[in-house]
Amino acid sequence: MGTYWKRWVGLVIFAVVLVTAFIQLGDWQLRRLGEKRARNATIVSQQQAPVADFAEVFGQPISPDKQYRRVRVEGTFDASHQVQVRYRTTTDGTTGYEVVVPLQTTAGQWVLVDRGFAPRPKDGPLPDAASIPAPPSGVVTIEGYVTADEPGPQNAIVPVDGSTRLVNPPAIAAWSGRPLVDGYLNATSIAPAQEGGSHPSRCPNSAKDPTCRTRSSGSVSRPSGSSARSS
Repeated sequence: MGTYWKRWVGLVIFAVVLVTAFIQLGDWQLRRLGEKRARNATIVSQQQAPVADFAEVFGQPISPDKQYRRVRVEGTFDASHQVQVRYRTTTDGTTGYEVVVPLQTTAGQWVLVDRGFAPRPKDGPLPDAASIPAPPSGVVTIEGYVTADEPGPQNAIVPVDGSTRLVNPPAIAAWSGRPLVDGYLNATSIAPAQEGGSHPSRCPNSAKDPTCRTRSSGSVSRPSGSSARSS
C-alpha cells in the first residue's frame, strides 16, 4: 500500500508540474503575440507618418516609439570605416551580408547607415570585407527607417578585419573613432545610386517582403575566446 501511494503522489506532482508548465507556456505565447502586434502597429504608424528630418529623430536615445520612423538625411560617407555585417537573412530565407558605413551629415553629426543586403554567392564563401565596393563619394541623399542598436557580446559587435555580426553603433563608434548617434538608419534609397550588389531594404524587418531582413541568422552567444568571423 505504501508503494502504491508513493506512485500516486508522484503522479499527481508530475501532473501539477506539467499543467503549470503548459500554463506558463501559454502565457509566454500570449505575451509574444501581444508584443508582435504592438510592434507591427508601431511600424504601420511610423511608415504612415511624414518623412522626418534627421535632427527631428536622431541626437537622442532611440526609444521604441521612434523605431521605424522614416528619415531623410544628407551627408558624406566615411568609406574608410565601412563594415561588413555577416549572418543576415531575408524573409524568403536568402542568406548573405549587410554593409554599414558611418555618414557625416551636412550638419556635422555622425550616423551609421545600413547600405543594404547582398546575397551570399551560390558557390564559395562570402567576399572579404576589403573587396566590397565603396559607397558613393561626395554628398548623398538618403531615406530610410530608424533602427535601434543590436546588443550582443563583444565578439559579435566589435569589427574584426572590417567584419562584425551585429549592428551596434556604440561598438563601431569606438572602433572607428566617429561619434555616432544612438541607433542607425536602414537605407531604403540612396542618391546618387550605389554600386556593388548591396540592395537597400524597402521595408522594416517585420514586413512580409523578400527584401526585408532579420537581424542575424546565427547564434551570437559564442564563448568570448572564439572568433566572430566565418565563411
